[in-house]
Order: sequence, then structure tokens, then C-alpha cells
Amino acid sequence: MGRERGERVCCCDGGVGFRVVALLLGLCLSLSPVLAAGPSHSLWGQTAPAHPQVIPTPPEVATVPHHPAAGNIPTIPTLPGDPGPGATHGDHLLLLTGNVLIGGLTGGLRQWRGDGSFRDGFVRGGLGGGLTFAGKWAAGRDIPAGGLAGRWLAATGASVTRNASEGAPTFHRLVLPMGPVRLHWGTGGEGIRASLDLFTTASLAGAYLSGIGASLDLGRSLGSGGPVVMAQDWEDDWGWHGRAFGGTVILRGDHMEDGWSHSVGVGPEEFLARALAHERVHLIQYDQAWILWGEPVEDRLLGALGVGEGVRDRLDFSIHSLVFFGLERVIPYEDQPWEWEAHRLSGTNWDWH
Repeated sequence: MGRERGERVCCCDGGVGFRVVALLLGLCLSLSPVLAAGPSHSLWGQTAPAHPQVIPTPPEVATVPHHPAAGNIPTIPTLPGDPGPGATHGDHLLLLTGNVLIGGLTGGLRQWRGDGSFRDGFVRGGLGGGLTFAGKWAAGRDIPAGGLAGRWLAATGASVTRNASEGAPTFHRLVLPMGPVRLHWGTGGEGIRASLDLFTTASLAGAYLSGIGASLDLGRSLGSGGPVVMAQDWEDDWGWHGRAFGGTVILRGDHMEDGWSHSVGVGPEEFLARALAHERVHLIQYDQAWILWGEPVEDRLLGALGVGEGVRDRLDFSIHSLVFFGLERVIPYEDQPWEWEAHRLSGTNWDWH
């Protein structure tokens, strides 16, 4: 399957499309308090470094060995309908609105630049943004297979936005990440082709070659839709508990066992669940950025450099990752919007903001 684009179509008539987006917003908001069930931590960022607080350690965990870099951070109970520790329904509404606007503006402006309809692109792009938020929400919860289902739902939403931006039918092409592989499904009869995410592949290989005591957690990998590696011998004092390098998640296994979890007032299993949920949100952010902006720019750039279409169809260089590496170094951790989103959706409760 090549990279042909679909013909421009307009799926909305008058205010119908806007009512569809409004319906989606209402649906997401109404389902959030009903489905939220307990909390569940980046090439893009990292699980928050621990920051000391003046809040006293709860008596029940006061005798537990305390890691010197960890702060005494209280837990916030998660009740049925609670959006998660440290988050409010207002936070989720803000994130939903942000994702809808990102999708809408991406779809509208790109279609308009191609002599299409801004309104059509905005409406369908916003619909895709709403689906992307729903996928992030699911990935940030500690629910069975929520990571994989959330990642595919979010990728479907990003694909919808991408199709809208190109004036193609809403489900013209879907991109579904599966570990280091991306499946491109052309629903117009083009079939399915697979491409290799080189950055995720290199990150996974690097984890095994870097001497950090890496081991693949197969169960969590399948549940997250991407490789999850436990590192037991990572020698640094950065204080982070997990990172997502492209589509590969690395969790600090030593932090799960040496008292870090007790120092923040939770058990090891809940600590690990929250850490992984945080990083799953970062996986989706990585997918979202590549589908919406990374692939089009990469395709045009590599084409200008003379790289053949056959290579571009099968190898994804994910050069958009370099942009986020740069942003991480100029924007303080506490001000990075992708970290704020991951914290609010995963229930990580660090005093970082």
C-alpha cells in the first residue's frame, strides 16, 4: 500500500458535525465518573522526580526504610467516580478540551491549506481528538488491558484527525501501534502494511545492551501495547521511576523494591501500577504526535532527500522525537504540559506543580 491520499470529502452539513463533537464531549464526561475505578508513571518525559515535602510521614509507614531522594507524599483515596489521586473532573475536562482543540485545529488548518473545508477538518479532527483523549484516559487507569485498548483507541482517534486533515474519508487509513511495529490499515481496499518504528526498536535494544539489568515483562508489555522493560541495575541518582523512550517503557525495578513505594505511602504493587500507567499515557502522546505531525513531515523530508517510497513505507525514523528531546531540556519538568497530562490521567500524586 502506498501513501496515496483519499479524495477530499465533507462529512458535515451545517451544525450537524458540531453537534457530533458536542455529543462526544458529553459522552466522555458522563462516562468518566462512572467508569473511573482506581488509580493506576518518557522519550517524552519521565515519571516525576520525587520532591521532598513538609507533610509528615503517616505513622503506619514511618518505620519503613526511606529512600533519601523520596519525599513523604500522601495518598488520596480513589473512590468510585473519583478521577484519580491529585486530579479533578475539571482537570479531565480541560484535557478533553485540549485534545479536541488539537485535533480540530490540526484537521481544519491542514485541510484549509489544501483548499478544503476548514469546518469539515475541524469537526472531524475534533472528533478524533476526543477519541484520543478517551484512549489516554483508559491507558491511565489500572484496568485489565486498559493500556492496549487505550493505545489503539487513541491511535484510531489520531488517524481520524489525520484523515480529516487530508480531506480523506474519516476511516480512510488507520495506524495501529503494536510494540515496535505500526500497522497501516487502508480501509478502501488497500489492505494492511507494516512499518518498523526504528526509535522504539533502538530503545529496546539499547535497554538490553546498556548493562542496566533489563528484563522484558511480557505480561505488562502485552497489556500496554508496547515493550515494558524492568531495569534492576540503573546506576544514577536522578530520582525517576520510569521513562518511555519512544514506544519502549523502562521501569526502575530497584525503586519498586527498596522502600520507594513505602516512602510515598503506597504498597509496591500500587506504586508499580501508577508508574506504568503514567508511562502508558506517554506512549500515546508519542503515537499522537507521530500520526498527526511526525509522519507527514518525515515523509516530505525524506522524499526531498531522495529516500524511496518503498523505504519510507516500511521504516519509520520517528525524527519528531528529536523535537521533544530538545523541549525537555529547555522547559522545566514542572512546566511540561505532556507531564501534567500524564500525572492527571494516571493518578501519580507528586508535588511537582
